[in-house]
Amino acid sequence: MLLSSAVPAAVVFLFRVRIPESPLWLQCAGRTREALAMIRDNIGPNIVLNRPVEAARSANAASPTGSTFANLFSRQWRTRLFIARFFYMCLVIPYFSLGTFSPMFASLHIQNKFLAGLIYNAFLLVGTVAGALVVDRISRCAFLPGGFFLSAIVLALLSFGSHLPGTVVVALFAVFALVLSGTHNLCFLYPQELFTAELRATALDFAVAASRIGSAVTTFLFPSIVAIYGGQAAVYLCVAVLVIGGVICAIWAPETRHASLES
Repeated sequence: MLLSSAVPAAVVFLFRVRIPESPLWLQCAGRTREALAMIRDNIGPNIVLNRPVEAARSANAASPTGSTFANLFSRQWRTRLFIARFFYMCLVIPYFSLGTFSPMFASLHIQNKFLAGLIYNAFLLVGTVAGALVVDRISRCAFLPGGFFLSAIVLALLSFGSHLPGTVVVALFAVFALVLSGTHNLCFLYPQELFTAELRATALDFAVAASRIGSAVTTFLFPSIVAIYGGQAAVYLCVAVLVIGGVICAIWAPETRHASLES
């Protein structure tokens, strides 16, 4: 099963090596001619760059590579860096814990683990597609905390649903997967929108690294929690993570839906 993932990874790698740099990054690096050629060949001849060469070079000179880390942790950017890392981590913890540890299904009063896993993964796919269709129709400040809180409410209902009919439990489980995966679309948009072109790639590295820490903690810690305290405790922990993620994003996450990637 692990080996099979090498095949799509290799296919993606072949596509990845052919992906050009973004025009904005090329412009900030002073490579405006390459940026214009890339736009002409891939987007269209009528698209133009917003900033002149001098402004792009000035922006690049103001943020040289050696000072990228210092800039990221400066007062101007550190709150956004924290948000990018924190929300990503809070999303992946319940995302992977419920999809990985079938003993938690029993705590949600789901007896057929195979059916539950099938439903969970099917609605993760549906939610990802649905989220991609609506993500730019809803403000980030509504989508992100709303996704956290709605997922937490549904998961809490499931954890206390011992007297609910089986069909209701399955429906709630499907809604949870749908909302969580729909919100997960922001992992591919929001961190990039929080930073300028000079900082974006490095900031995204930090955000993804934080999410991998969350995945690792989930993989190694949750089996112990389930074994010692039971699956219900692990479910409550997931609810707490979602609530905390929603509160933090509601307080500090800035709106970026209509923000320019240059500013």
